[in-house]
Amino acid sequence: MVVPKLRFKEFKDEWKKYRIGDTLKVKSGRDQKLVECMNGKYPILGTGGQIGSTNSFLYNKPSVLIGRKGTIDKPQYMDTPFWTVDTLFYTDINDKFNEKYIFYAFQNINWKKYDESTGVPSLSCKTIENIIYYIPDKFEQEKIANFLSLLDKKIELQKQKIEALKIYKTGLITKSFNSLNYNEKQIKDIGIVITGTTPSKDNSNYWHNGNITWVTPSDITESKNIYSSQVCLTQLGLSAGRELPKNSLLITCIASIGKNAILKVEGSCNQQINAIIPNDDCDIDFLYYLFEHKKSYMQSIAGTSATSIINKSNFEKILVKIPTIDVQKKISKTLSLIDSKIDLQNCLLRNLISFKKYLLQQMFI
Repeated sequence: MVVPKLRFKEFKDEWKKYRIGDTLKVKSGRDQKLVECMNGKYPILGTGGQIGSTNSFLYNKPSVLIGRKGTIDKPQYMDTPFWTVDTLFYTDINDKFNEKYIFYAFQNINWKKYDESTGVPSLSCKTIENIIYYIPDKFEQEKIANFLSLLDKKIELQKQKIEALKIYKTGLITKSFNSLNYNEKQIKDIGIVITGTTPSKDNSNYWHNGNITWVTPSDITESKNIYSSQVCLTQLGLSAGRELPKNSLLITCIASIGKNAILKVEGSCNQQINAIIPNDDCDIDFLYYLFEHKKSYMQSIAGTSATSIINKSNFEKILVKIPTIDVQKKISKTLSLIDSKIDLQNCLLRNLISFKKYLLQQMFI
C-alpha cells in the first residue's frame, strides 16, 4: 500500500500515482519587455521572486511556479494576479487538486535531478509534466496544505522578529557611537594590523587534512564570532602564512568591504582581510561593534574601481573614537545582549526550517 511515513490519523486510503501533467498544465512566462507598464499593481516574478510590477498579468488564479532556467529548485506560490518572465514557468492546476498542496509537493521534488543542461540548469514543460508523484484525495490534500501553511506563517513571523531585532541593534549602534565625545585615534594606534595571505595552493602539505582556521570573506557572515572556516590550514601551512592569536578582529578590505568578525581561535586569514590584534586598553567586542558602525564609511573610501580596496596603509589611518575601557565594556555588553537574543531567535528559526524539511520528507511520497 502506497502511503507516506507520516500522515493524519483519520486518513487510511492509498495515495494515487500521477504524472505532474495529469494534475496541471505547465505554461511559459513571457519577456517582461512585453508588459504595458513597469509600475503597476501586479507583481512581475522571476526565479528569485518579485523583480517589478505591472498593470498587466498573465494569470489570475492560484498557481505554483517553477524555474525554467537558472534557479530551478525554488517553487513559488501565487494566489493573486501576476506576470512571470520567460525563465519562470507557471501552472494551470486541475480543479481536483489543491493548489497549495501542489506547492508543498513541488518543494519535496529533487528538481536538479531532472536538469537537462550541462551548463545553466534548465527544465522543459515536457520534463516537468512527465515527473511522477503520489497524491491523496482532496480532503487530505487540504489538511496537509493548511497544516504546512500554518508552519510557514510561523517561520515568516520568526524572520520578522529577527529583522526587527537587527533594525533595533543597528539603531542602537548608531546612537552609541555617534554620541561618543572622545579624541580620535588612528587604527594603527589601537593595535597591530596584519594583512592576511594565502599559502601556496600548489603545496598540498599546507592544506591536506588541515584543521587550523583560515578565514576568507565568505566565512564572515552575520555571526559575530568565528571558530572555524570552510578551508583549513595544516600547522605547516600556518607557518607559511600569518599567524593570528584568538580575539583578533578580522575586517574585509577588498571587494566586500567592511564585513567583520572576531576570530575566537588561533588561526590565519587571506589577503582580502586586515586583522587587528588590539592593545590591552581596547575591548575586542567594542571594536567589533565600532567597525559595524564604520562599515558605510569604509565602503565610501574604498573607491569605485572594478575591485574596491582599502590598502593596509590607508586602513591604518582611519580615525576612530576610543573611549575608556569601562565605557567600551558598557557599550559592548549592551550590544552583545541584543546579539545573544538574535542568535537565540536564529536558532529557533533554524529549528522551524529543519522541522518543515523533516515534514516534507515524511508527509509526501
